[in-house]
Amino acid sequence: MSHLLVTRYSIKEDFGFEKGFKKIEDMASKIKEIKSKINKLEHDKKEDSKKEIEELNKQLGEQKDNYKDLLNEVKSNVGTEMFNRYMQGFVRTNNASDNERQEHTEFLFKKLKF
Repeated sequence: MSHLLVTRYSIKEDFGFEKGFKKIEDMASKIKEIKSKINKLEHDKKEDSKKEIEELNKQLGEQKDNYKDLLNEVKSNVGTEMFNRYMQGFVRTNNASDNERQEHTEFLFKKLKF
């Protein structure tokens, strides 16, 4: 991940974004699947499907609650990773790639006024 859309700045470190985004996308796909099942059953308008629609609506509510919790968890984890990286400091070494990555991260932290 070379660009972070939220800040529009190029960064070289992950801070747990990839793992967090994957979890969020998986949860969003589950919610979309449940919504599509509900819409399909509502479109059929059968009397037998009312009970099934109610069960799917309960599942949808639970998934939405889990989604909100997951978002808060991912934000917290990313913030913790960023804070830990900031506290490590930006000491330069002889390794050019590490120095470049640190420059990008330092620029990001300056722009965020961390």
